[in-house]
Amino acid sequence: MFNFRVLSILKRELKARIATKSFIISTLVMPLIFIVMIAIQIVISEYSGDSKATVRIVTENQEVTDRLRAGFAEKEYVKDSTYTMEYSTISNGEFDKQLPKLKDRIVDEKLDVVVFISDSAVASKNLELYSRNTKNISLERRLGRVINTVLIDLHFQGKDISPDDLNYARHNVDFNSLKVTKDKAIEENNEGQLALAYIFNFLLYISLLMMASLTLQSVIEEKANRIVEVILSSVNSTELMVGKIVGASLTGLLQMAIWLSPIIIIIFFSLPVLPADIVVTLDWSQIAYFMFNFLIGLLIFTAMAGSVGSMYDNPQDAQQAFGPIVMIIVVPFLISMVILQNPTNPIGVIASMLPITNIIVLPVRMTMVDVPIWNYLVAVAVNFVTLYGIYVLAGKIYRIGLLQVGKKPKIKDIIKWLKTN
Repeated sequence: MFNFRVLSILKRELKARIATKSFIISTLVMPLIFIVMIAIQIVISEYSGDSKATVRIVTENQEVTDRLRAGFAEKEYVKDSTYTMEYSTISNGEFDKQLPKLKDRIVDEKLDVVVFISDSAVASKNLELYSRNTKNISLERRLGRVINTVLIDLHFQGKDISPDDLNYARHNVDFNSLKVTKDKAIEENNEGQLALAYIFNFLLYISLLMMASLTLQSVIEEKANRIVEVILSSVNSTELMVGKIVGASLTGLLQMAIWLSPIIIIIFFSLPVLPADIVVTLDWSQIAYFMFNFLIGLLIFTAMAGSVGSMYDNPQDAQQAFGPIVMIIVVPFLISMVILQNPTNPIGVIASMLPITNIIVLPVRMTMVDVPIWNYLVAVAVNFVTLYGIYVLAGKIYRIGLLQVGKKPKIKDIIKWLKTN
């Protein structure tokens, strides 16, 4: 398959892609965009609960009201008027009568939240919260911490329990996660491995999508400008396809290597860039598999994109046909986001060995848990079979589609192309 004509196409593709401002800019800008996205997420997470809110707490016990008033008065979000707190104590059974007026205030946006703590709720901790929002997790956490403390204090009031015992009861357990590896060594888990998994997931998703999209555009442009007809006078369609796909894949591989190099340098040379409590472990075998796996993914997805581009000379039609390929990339990305919460999730384990999905899912899993060798072997074998099948089908579409001009192919036309020898 590889000969001097393919190498000429490959050289042309690499020169056209790497020696361009767009490649240099995207290579340099993408890490900055990633950093900005993380920073924005941190800022949003940090201040997600800081929107102003007026909260009305209604109880059936004056002591509960007084304790809540004192508890919330110490909180910064009340001191700085982020939350405006209102309190009222009513008789047992009166809340249903007051609820219509409270609902009117909520609808009129004069009140954001109403929390009702009945006498029975003091024992059961089952509270009622009324608001315009279906769920405000940040607000519920803030209100819940103070209310839970007050209810615990009341529950143990008068009992022979020291303040230290009460503080002990209020606090949740704190897990110090320790990872046991195959050699029975124990490593302390921290946010570093989770962050690395996020980075791998994001880089694979973005790069595969970007390189497939660039390949699609390149094929469409050459077909629309009739450049492809000139090229096909010197090489056949298979040689042209292989040269373009391999060229695009090597470009993506080089770009990924540049993106990963700062991470590799920081990890392997133990540079004091990360906080002391953030430890990231990664070995060369994992990096080698990541890059090899990524190259296979590039070859598969750029072949798909190239075959779609060869069928159309209208960019709009090609973009519509490109939609399913985008979804094929998005699905494993979403699966990986789910398994970040639980790397041993059966769906994640299965997806890490299925065609296409394993390209993103398995590298994410390997940063968080010890993946058995047979998982890697199955994934590699599946990828090679998938790659072969994709290239056979793409080659048939590419051979006929490149010379089809002025006619939008239908499904039956594509099926007919695939049946050709």
